[in-house]
Amino acid sequence: MSTLLERQIRTHVNAFVEGRESRDDFREWFVNATLGFPDYDDEVLNDLTGELELAFAEASNGVFDDEALRRELAHLVSPAATAATA
Repeated sequence: MSTLLERQIRTHVNAFVEGRESRDDFREWFVNATLGFPDYDDEVLNDLTGELELAFAEASNGVFDDEALRRELAHLVSPAATAATA
């Protein structure tokens, strides 16, 4: 079962992937939404937030441009990826 935060994250990821939200806006929302919560009781949420943090770090280091970041994040929230971590 997904949590409210997990659903919000997926909504923002989809908005970024579809071009309705900028990377900066999504990153700012994500940091504020997860600030002070380094570990959740939900393994799926922990995995998702950890993967997002890693993807943002790689984008900041030039590993991903915006298009590659969109593909990576779309993969993270895809039904197949969600089922694999559940």
